[in-house]
Amino acid sequence: MKTVKLTELGDDVRDFLDRSLSSGGVVIEAEDGSECGRLLPLRRVAPEERAAAWKRIQEIQKEVGDKMRARGETEADLDRILQEND
Repeated sequence: MKTVKLTELGDDVRDFLDRSLSSGGVVIEAEDGSECGRLLPLRRVAPEERAAAWKRIQEIQKEVGDKMRARGETEADLDRILQEND
């Protein structure tokens, strides 16, 4: 991934990014209509909010792990099922 400073971009590009990111972002499509990229605004999160989110993720992971163990399933089982369905 390349990092670019806003000051390195031309006025037209900065204006486009400002309008696009303030409206929620941009999906970039190829000529055939398939998605080939996205520009999304960076959402800054307070440290307390980040810590609470991480704690919740850990709780969910523990719940899922407990349920999988109770059912006798492993991550390898899930990987195999996902690969079979691709």
